Amino acid sequence: MQFSCLCCGHRTLTRRPGYSHQLCDVCCFEDRLHPRGQLAGAQAAYAALGVVDPELRELARAARPEEAPPSWFLSLEEAPGALLTLVFEAFGDQDLAGGVCLAEAEHIDDYALPSRDHTEPPPAGFGASGPWHELTRGTLDAYHWCPFSFMDARGLRYYTPAYIRYFLVESDGAVWESSFLFMLESSHRIEALISMLTPDQRYAVARYLAYLTSDPGGFWAEDAQSALRRWWGRYLDPDHLSHVIPQ
Repeated sequence: MQFSCLCCGHRTLTRRPGYSHQLCDVCCFEDRLHPRGQLAGAQAAYAALGVVDPELRELARAARPEEAPPSWFLSLEEAPGALLTLVFEAFGDQDLAGGVCLAEAEHIDDYALPSRDHTEPPPAGFGASGPWHELTRGTLDAYHWCPFSFMDARGLRYYTPAYIRYFLVESDGAVWESSFLFMLESSHRIEALISMLTPDQRYAVARYLAYLTSDPGGFWAEDAQSALRRWWGRYLDPDHLSHVIPQ
């Protein structure tokens, strides 16, 4: 099996990328531990010059037809925009639909309200909302401790695209990023959430997790791999999954 180079996407590698020290014959990118910024720089150089370093041009060759990048391959520069489009198309104008919101979850945590699941109606004053894409960063930051464990599946469905959007657009190491990834891996509501999502929504979440693994040394890569391995990898193309999860 041929694997895709992390830089140019061409299938020139004989082993799964990530510290393999293989040199891509097409772009001359060496597969080793690179900070995310260096990988982005290499991708930009390849896009402009056809090789990651002009001094290596004599070592590069043209790609063969069978080495064409797979349809799921995205550079670090194009990935956020493409994934955002995927998320917006999948989740549309999804609202809370009677689910547990952040404010209600906080009351549940304080024992001011009882816990409930997706089969139970909301208490007075809760359960209604606009579409998920109207949520502001300020609203999410107001509950930065992320009470996901007190939400039902409807609440998790509502907030999932909103958190993904902010991670893709302006992630700055917010403390709720780790809580969000833990929810996608280990929440006691995860099976109910997955059963409630449409196939397109499951795929959008899986693609986001796969994106986090594109930086093997990244802070979230291991958690994203774990979530894919346990729940979400089945919704990726098998070829894509083989690139992001060690076999």
